[in-house]
Amino acid sequence: MSLLEFAREFARLKSDLAACNIPDVQLVRLVDFWPTLQQNADNPSYQSYVDELVPIILHLINEESLYDLTIEELQTIQSMLQQLHLLERLTPLHDRLAERNRTVSEQLAMRYFYAGSIEDGLHVVAEMSGGTIQTRFPEDVDDLSEFEAFQAMMEHVRGRHSSLDAFLSSLHEKWQTQRESISQERIYALFVDRDDSGRAWRGRMKALSGKVELFGKSATTDEITFDNQIKSPDDPFIGVAYQSLEAVRQLIKRSGFRRQCEAYYHAHFGVKNSKQTFTGDSIGLAIGLLTYTQLLKPEILRQDNFIASDIAVTGSIDSGGTVNSVNDATLNLKIERSFFSPVRHLVVPDANLPVVRDHLEKLREQYPRRRLKLIGVESLTDAIENRNIIREEKVGLGVYVARKTLRRTRSTKLQIPILLALGYLLLCLIYPKAWVGFDWNPQYVRVTERGFQALNRDSIEVWAVEYECESIRASSKWEIGDIDGDLLNEIAFIPNISAANPCESNTILWVYQDDGSLMFQRSAVLADNILGDSSREVPWAAGGIEFVQGKGNHLVVASILRSYPSQAHITLWSLRGELLGWYVHPGMVQVSEDLFSTERTGQLVFLGINNVMGCASMFALPIDSTVGFSPPHDCRYYDSSSFVPGSQLSYILFPQTDLSTSYQNEYNGPNKLWVFQNGSTAADITEHIPDQESNICYDFDASYRIAGVSISDGFKQSRNILVSDGKLNPVDWQSYSNTLRDAVTYWSASGWVTEGKLRALESLSK
Repeated sequence: MSLLEFAREFARLKSDLAACNIPDVQLVRLVDFWPTLQQNADNPSYQSYVDELVPIILHLINEESLYDLTIEELQTIQSMLQQLHLLERLTPLHDRLAERNRTVSEQLAMRYFYAGSIEDGLHVVAEMSGGTIQTRFPEDVDDLSEFEAFQAMMEHVRGRHSSLDAFLSSLHEKWQTQRESISQERIYALFVDRDDSGRAWRGRMKALSGKVELFGKSATTDEITFDNQIKSPDDPFIGVAYQSLEAVRQLIKRSGFRRQCEAYYHAHFGVKNSKQTFTGDSIGLAIGLLTYTQLLKPEILRQDNFIASDIAVTGSIDSGGTVNSVNDATLNLKIERSFFSPVRHLVVPDANLPVVRDHLEKLREQYPRRRLKLIGVESLTDAIENRNIIREEKVGLGVYVARKTLRRTRSTKLQIPILLALGYLLLCLIYPKAWVGFDWNPQYVRVTERGFQALNRDSIEVWAVEYECESIRASSKWEIGDIDGDLLNEIAFIPNISAANPCESNTILWVYQDDGSLMFQRSAVLADNILGDSSREVPWAAGGIEFVQGKGNHLVVASILRSYPSQAHITLWSLRGELLGWYVHPGMVQVSEDLFSTERTGQLVFLGINNVMGCASMFALPIDSTVGFSPPHDCRYYDSSSFVPGSQLSYILFPQTDLSTSYQNEYNGPNKLWVFQNGSTAADITEHIPDQESNICYDFDASYRIAGVSISDGFKQSRNILVSDGKLNPVDWQSYSNTLRDAVTYWSASGWVTEGKLRALESLSK
């Protein structure tokens, strides 16, 4: 290959990377390209390409990006890192290369151990620790399961290498924790990735989190939010979740829980640590299990039942609770992903069992110690009644003693002290707070019809609050954490009131001590700084609360919103209720996990919408000196002559794409914010196209300057449809990406300036 041909291939590689925002896919693409560069890596003409490629590789390799990779892919990455380590020109990067190689080796060893290939895993760990271990395991190890064989190996090699012992002990602890832990808010679900042609090519196992609450009396339908976006029943991925909610409702109805089956549900779901877009309805069963455990928490606690953390689930579901089969063509990828993981049970639709068994047997021929057990289910009821899926919690001391004492009451020799003890224990069962050692520390909040309950880790009410309002919505905002350093949790709460029942409480931030006493209450609306363009007929609503660390002390950050058009008030409060900072924004701003971050030292970073400019925005505020109004300061909708200019460190606009304007959207919107340890930032912006994940991801360096743009597959598919309909012109995606990059707009002392304008000015100054 000539240098010119290589340059074209390298440009194509960079284009592919820019178009993809999934780290492990980017990493695999780089690894596939490496042999093309390796043969010329020592050639001075190619050294600039090596210098450009290696930092990207080092940036991409971490536990998250390696999580779903196969053994073969990890081995290839390991080989590439070792080859890079041999290049003399990369000597200054040897420590970083060695560190990344260790990360890859750890993941590779874990895959072997999970599959029961103890010898291969030990070989990788020994090399990682700088030595070798020659050992012969007892013959009966072959009769053990993968976890038992791993434990036997640990005992056999203990003390031979200190760093090896440390890694094995750490892995053993994590593995055992997953085998024994239980949850009501998380379940491992299996998905597949598809390439640009629609071909399934990778299995993924992700933690699906969920929170399901009862809607207020005014609700007329269920509502599902996925990754902070409301989804409709016809959504190609989350639509099945509405069927899951109905299936759970019917199941609860048969069980006799009237309150839970008569209400509509407000559900929040999300896939943790993922930038991907998934398709298909195989998430239905997992969502059904999460919904059931969420809605029946009090009843479940009495039955000691939770979702086991050592299961992986796939399966569709209908509204009657029948578990429907999933695509047999994608099952092999899901099976392989769960096979090389710590899960013990794979839950699949009963109709898919023959295909699953056949593929599992093929894997066991190579890894005979792996004991991945199959559970086939025909209905949601089957799954709930299976003790390997819904597992019993370990019984606490109080309940254990009470049961033992109750059994002893059958004895004719029962003595008075035992009767007294029995009376006390029965009292504790009826009124748990009477128990000596009762857990008084709040762990989470349950919104009620007129207030909220503070619950401990056993889901038992510690204390409760009610407000002078007819109805409070489940979308009320709350935050919990230890902000005064006494190891007990405080709670901040802003009620959300339905428009039909306005109440002044929905503008109040309430902050409570761990015992329920009020620390302070303050209006989170800045009465003297209200923009004049919002309808006063629309009540304010809670936008979110976070506890953040300021200079040596904790702060409470709150946002309050009002629409038509929207405006947001951001306030910062001390623990004594002193207003330490404020910021008024002409558009939506939510203080939530996906749209807000304090990862940058001394800064608060937000994603939102600027109504005046008609597009999504991102801005950073100084945590200790926030004040003023966001730009622009010359808006025709209201008199801004007396406004205090905002103290923002950076303010950025993401103009709408031609795809968004073609659908006549009023604006694009924020989807997710990432702030990384090196100070860089990524903003995922949705173009609001129906039934599509049509997102653009913008990457910024530590100075909030645009560094790259990634276009999602959903966006490309949506735009290509309009191209085929003659509504948009075809584009070269790399050029289109550059156009989006150049359209990014910054606020400066002299007003708005685009990235394209800055680049032109910089070019002239050279």
